[in-house]
Amino acid sequence: MEAEAILRELVALDTNSLESKNYAKCANLIKSIADKSGLKTKILRPPGTEKPKPNVIVDFDAGAKETLLVLTHYDVVPAGSGWRTDPFKLTEKNGKLFGRGTSDDKGAIAATLSALSKLNNSKVNIRLICSCDEETGGRDGAAFLTKTDAVRWKGKKIKYAFVPDAGLNSVGIGCSGIIRGKIIVKGKGGHAAYPFKAVNPIYKALPLLNELKKYSRIVEKKRSISNASPGNPHKKIWGRFSVTVVRAGEKTNIIPGELEIGFDLRLLPEEKLSDAKREFREFFERAKRKTKVDASLSMVGTSGYLISSDSKIVSKLKKSVSAIFGFSPTLSSNLGGNDGRYLAGVGIDAASFGPTASDANIHALNEFIRKSDLEKMEKLVIHLARSW
Repeated sequence: MEAEAILRELVALDTNSLESKNYAKCANLIKSIADKSGLKTKILRPPGTEKPKPNVIVDFDAGAKETLLVLTHYDVVPAGSGWRTDPFKLTEKNGKLFGRGTSDDKGAIAATLSALSKLNNSKVNIRLICSCDEETGGRDGAAFLTKTDAVRWKGKKIKYAFVPDAGLNSVGIGCSGIIRGKIIVKGKGGHAAYPFKAVNPIYKALPLLNELKKYSRIVEKKRSISNASPGNPHKKIWGRFSVTVVRAGEKTNIIPGELEIGFDLRLLPEEKLSDAKREFREFFERAKRKTKVDASLSMVGTSGYLISSDSKIVSKLKKSVSAIFGFSPTLSSNLGGNDGRYLAGVGIDAASFGPTASDANIHALNEFIRKSDLEKMEKLVIHLARSW
C-alpha cells in the first residue's frame, strides 16, 4: 500500500490516549498491513493494564550486521470540536492532508510501512515499533518495551534508533525532560451565603500563583549546552515553567474546600530529574512560608536526553535528510519530549527528524501533513536504509 492509503486507514481510527480508544483495532490494522507486505510482525502488551495496550513490532530482516530501530506511536490527543473537516477522515486540500494524527505521528507510521514494503538492497535491518501511550508519557509503550527483547535483534542489543516524531527543520539529538505536577490549596468549604464561616481557597491561592509566576522567570534563565531548533526565541534550549490548570468549585453558591493548580515544567536535555524536582520543591516550600498558604505538592517526571553529535545515526540521518529534503540540517534538541528518551535510557542513540511542519497544527484543530512531506519521509527511510 502507498503511504497515503495507509494514513487514510490509520486516521479513520480515533486512538485518543485519554480513553486508550481503538488501540487494539489500530494495532491489528498495522499488523495486517505489514503482514500483507511479507514483513515479520508481533504484538507486545504490558501486563496488568485495565485496557488493551498493544505495541506493534514490524521487522525487515536484511541479513545485515546492524539494526536500526524506528520508533513511532499511534496514539493521538483528542480531536476536540471546531474542525473545518472531519478529523477522522483524511481530507486533501491544497496539497495538505488533514486529520488527527497526520503529523503526530501516524504519518510517520504510514511512510515507514510503505517504505518497508518497497525496500531492497538495504544495508541495515529495520525494526519498526508502533507504540501506544506516547501522548500520556509512554509508560505502557516505549518505557515498557525497553524492558523487553524489543530493543534486541536476535539477542544483540540495538545501538541506533530513528524517531520520526519531530519537526522538519533540524535533526534532533535530544529532548527536554518534563515534570508534571499538582498543587492542592486547602480551604474550608461552605455556603456562599455565609462566607464568614468558610475559608475560600481561591483567594488563598492568588499570592501563591504570583509566586509561581516568578518561578517561570527563574527557570527561563537556564541554558542548555544543546541548540534549540531554528526559529525559537533562544539559540540554546532553555527552561520553561507554566501553570496550566486552575480548578475549583462546582456551583456558584458553594465555596469550595480546595483548589487545584496544575503545572508543566520543562527541563534542559542534560538536566537531572532529581535535581529539578528538588529545586522546585525547595521553591514551593519557600513560597508556602511566604504566602502562609496551606498547600501540598505532588509531581511526576521523566528525564530528557542528549546524545553525541558524532553518533553514527546522526551522521547518517543528516546525509539522508540532505539528499531527500534538499538542505543541510542543523542539530538541535526538541523543546518537547519524545519517546527517544526511553531508548537513550538503555544506551541506544536516538536521533529524530519528522514530518511535522511548523504550521501543521499538532495537538490543535485542523492538524495536517503536507502530501509532499509524507512522500519524502517514505523516501528518507529508504535512503537511510540503503546508505547505512
